[in-house]
Amino acid sequence: MDKNNSIEVHDLSKRFKLYHEKATSLKEKVVNFRRSVFEEFWALKDIDFYVEQGETVGIVGRNGSGKSTLLKCVAGILRPTSGEVLLRGQISSLLELGAGFQPELSGRDNVYLNASLLGIPVKEVTKRFDEIVAFAELEHFIDNQVKFYSSGMYVRLGFAVAINVQPDILIVDEVLAVGDETFQAKCLDKIREMQRNGTTILFVSHSPDLTKKVCSRAVVLQEGNMVFIGEAKDAIDSYHDIIIEQKLLDAESSRNTSGEDKMITIESVSLKSPTGQTVDRIDSGSSAEIAVQYGAGSGLDDCVFIVEIQNDSGTIVFSSNTDSLEYYPTIKQGTGVINFTIDTLPLAGGVYMANAAIRKRGTSNDYDRFDRACTFKIIAPGNNLGIVETPVHVKLESLNNTVSI
Repeated sequence: MDKNNSIEVHDLSKRFKLYHEKATSLKEKVVNFRRSVFEEFWALKDIDFYVEQGETVGIVGRNGSGKSTLLKCVAGILRPTSGEVLLRGQISSLLELGAGFQPELSGRDNVYLNASLLGIPVKEVTKRFDEIVAFAELEHFIDNQVKFYSSGMYVRLGFAVAINVQPDILIVDEVLAVGDETFQAKCLDKIREMQRNGTTILFVSHSPDLTKKVCSRAVVLQEGNMVFIGEAKDAIDSYHDIIIEQKLLDAESSRNTSGEDKMITIESVSLKSPTGQTVDRIDSGSSAEIAVQYGAGSGLDDCVFIVEIQNDSGTIVFSSNTDSLEYYPTIKQGTGVINFTIDTLPLAGGVYMANAAIRKRGTSNDYDRFDRACTFKIIAPGNNLGIVETPVHVKLESLNNTVSI
């Protein structure tokens, strides 16, 4: 193992057996003996990477890509089918918070119990007890049985115990989503404090912004394979390409196929570049066009066309409709296209989806709606976080001179 590394993963693979039949009697067990009643599922295939001491590396990928399995193998919870994991230093994992809690015991007793499972000496727990309880914000409830805790209180206590171990290596699996925004900010501050103290962190989050904010490098997993490793920004770009590819395949399957006879339907939604070409990516700040193709069974003069853009977390970042634009189209029977031209689209880099709807004017009733009809990527030059990408100028002023950047 390299002296500069805290984690080394060499050719790691993990296989699970998926059973589709279960014997319910001794006779069935005898009859099915030596007969394969399961299929092999490789959750991880030949994963190979390292994490340097004091480095924070992210693991990103879609649901089912193998992220949690990888973390459990590194943490020693699962044994790899092949390959090896090498670690240097004390390790603490934030995977399933409060997994060792006993509901009949008090919060106080569970702090000591959970800490013992993490290998923390009783003397150390006693010294840090007040700090743990204060971090979890449970001062008034610590002597109550945890079976009366809310789910938020439960995971806050689990996080507080694990985070106060002060390990050499910390493994984090999507736990910064616990609690309210204030507690999430507190958790992130604690993570940053550990980074400053030289803790090595392996980090999983479904938030691309958070991954770029916290990690220096990241690994991208797809169906158990490692498809990219590099700087966090580049890894997120690779992850977004995977999402777009899958969303394009899934778009039509998300439509309502009930066979309901509608007066007018949305047939397709596409993003077009300033030159009129259908594209799946566009530069931040450039103009764009959202084209909604429809099919009408009869003439209509009360249609309101709506387009929306949402980011990958589901937040609507743009919306427009023909009513607000004081445009009142008369629809004839047959197929047509209505185009929304956006002069500038200053969105931050990332994956976005376009929604479209046709509504009956003066009501909240939709003739038809097509959510996530079109998936595309915004290309931004910087590594900014947030929703918008806009030019910024910085000026440093001192008492004697001014320096412009």
